[in-house]
Amino acid sequence: MAKKPTVVRVCQDCSCMENGAEAVLKKIEDETGLALGEKNKNFDLDYSACLGGCDFGPNMLVNSNFVMGATPDNVMDKIEKAAETKPLTQKEKEANLDKLLED
Repeated sequence: MAKKPTVVRVCQDCSCMENGAEAVLKKIEDETGLALGEKNKNFDLDYSACLGGCDFGPNMLVNSNFVMGATPDNVMDKIEKAAETKPLTQKEKEANLDKLLED
């Protein structure tokens, strides 16, 4: 069975753009050989609207994993790490939220 491409969605909303999302996207494009909206056997690259967490941007989704604080220097490492992480189930997300609300 062929490996699915790593899905990368970079926030292009105002706050992330002001914090360097354009430079992050350029680094991803340079490293993958893709332009925004393109995909190959390894990556599926596109934009995202606001993901929340604006104070910690630029933000991305990598295979449904939320990634904050991307920079041109760390973005490929963050993508690799997030791509290897299994996304939380809805039940796990709710349990984490409940724990945060208790604290």
